[in-house]
Amino acid sequence: MSTPNELLARMQEQLQTENLEPAASSNELAQLSVMAMIRDAGGPMPSATPTLDVRMHGAGVIGHEVSLENAVAILNPLQQACASIGQSIAKVATAAGRIPEVIRRGTELRLSPVLSPGSLVFHLRAPAEAVTGEEIPGVTGSDTLADVTLTRLITVIRMADRTNEMLSISHEIRRFGPRAAKHLNDLAGAIADSEIDIDLKWRNGQDVRTALLNRRGALSLQDAINHNRTQTNTVTLTGVLVTASMVEPIAIRLDDDRLVHLVATPELATTLDELCFKRVVAQAEESITWRLGKGTEVRRYTLLSIHLTGS
Repeated sequence: MSTPNELLARMQEQLQTENLEPAASSNELAQLSVMAMIRDAGGPMPSATPTLDVRMHGAGVIGHEVSLENAVAILNPLQQACASIGQSIAKVATAAGRIPEVIRRGTELRLSPVLSPGSLVFHLRAPAEAVTGEEIPGVTGSDTLADVTLTRLITVIRMADRTNEMLSISHEIRRFGPRAAKHLNDLAGAIADSEIDIDLKWRNGQDVRTALLNRRGALSLQDAINHNRTQTNTVTLTGVLVTASMVEPIAIRLDDDRLVHLVATPELATTLDELCFKRVVAQAEESITWRLGKGTEVRRYTLLSIHLTGS
């Protein structure tokens, strides 16, 4: 039988070789102790549920207490951001409509609060039913939608804490789409206004990812979101010109059956009659504006040039 000193030496060696994260609370320490006892006794090991710990601290947390309004203002957009980022990972349109049920199911977190001195920790457990690449094309291998989503979210929040990452974070948020941007903007606003900082720790087996979102990071996150509010591109549109007018926007029905309305200058508008109801190729300036209040986007097109296909 091992002596206490031998047991301590083995534990220290294991911590060094496996690079294990220390327990964040007495409850977590108790859970780890029970798991160790079961393992040493040779019993079946229960599978660990991936967990996101959200520790609230700062001037807005007094003792173990935080106002319900502030807690909801932080946790609700955090959950909604997860669902919206999951939607973008699944390559589902993110500007309108309901989030598909499979994505909500794969990103829903379940709440269990735990107290610790001077802060309040919320344990948010991952979905009991893991949604994997069999259901979500954007998820590969054995990863779950929750794991990929939380990894992306934590990466963005860590970027927000570094002032030299503005272009990278703006690009990442652009990929998420307007719905996720709205919820991230709401989360950042709640952090900036409430004097509450949050530490995030996502645990999935031995994989542990952490991030801090404080007021400075929240303001950087909002700056990156606002940087994406309007984007202008030059695009090529191919389809049938179905409306040609001097006073109304023209319309092209694209090959995928979408109807796109474009504003044309008077000079271009006078040349369109002979192209009406024929297949055309148009160069246009596309302006995309995010409406952060609703999490939607508006696209406007200005005609630059147009000609018959094949000409």
